[in-house]
Amino acid sequence: MFKLEEIDRMNGEKRLEYLLLLVNRLLSAEEDPIANLSNASALINAVLDRLNWVGFYLIKGVSWYSGLSRGFLHVPG
Repeated sequence: MFKLEEIDRMNGEKRLEYLLLLVNRLLSAEEDPIANLSNASALINAVLDRLNWVGFYLIKGVSWYSGLSRGFLHVPG
């Protein structure tokens, strides 16, 4: 379990260092790539403030699509 209460007291650099630590722990605990993308987007959204969308674009063949995300709907244009 991650403790996110401390994040509000961190400056930008410390917050990013903490995010990197959390993402590394999170990814090492799960082998499924889709689960990792989902968990990583949720974690990034929880740790970084002032974001309106966090997600990953996935590519299959020559097509790409918006994969797992958090926040407002993002419509590529």
